[in-house]
Amino acid sequence: MCTGVDIKCIRYVSFAALTKSVGKYIQMVGRGTRLDIKASGKKSCENKHIADKILYQAFISTFNALIENKDYFIEKWCAKKNDENVLVRYKAQQLIEIIKETEILEEFDTDIYFKIIEKMIVFEGNKIIVTLLDGTEMEVVIE
Repeated sequence: MCTGVDIKCIRYVSFAALTKSVGKYIQMVGRGTRLDIKASGKKSCENKHIADKILYQAFISTFNALIENKDYFIEKWCAKKNDENVLVRYKAQQLIEIIKETEILEEFDTDIYFKIIEKMIVFEGNKIIVTLLDGTEMEVVIE
């Protein structure tokens, strides 16, 4: 469900196949975030296209901020390694390993993106909130 699909009453989006395009992924997620005017009486969301290049740069900026502040983030994730929740412990360990093993990014890396990013929310104007899989939110300003 990507380009050319316009179904206003979708309530749930399930992904059966991966895509390497962040733009396409966000577009597909957006299909499930519209409001149905007939069912709810509220206007549908306005869809706007965000160029892949902008989303890629938002990810690169976020990841490089993690690398530049790696001591802070490693300390934060080390504290989560004793959490009761096994998933929290696993994610913390995974994020630590990725940050320790990776250098500053010059270009988009699909593998790292899918290992650390939960979602990217684009706001009107020039702001994107990038949420990591551990719930950490980072704001990126588009210039």
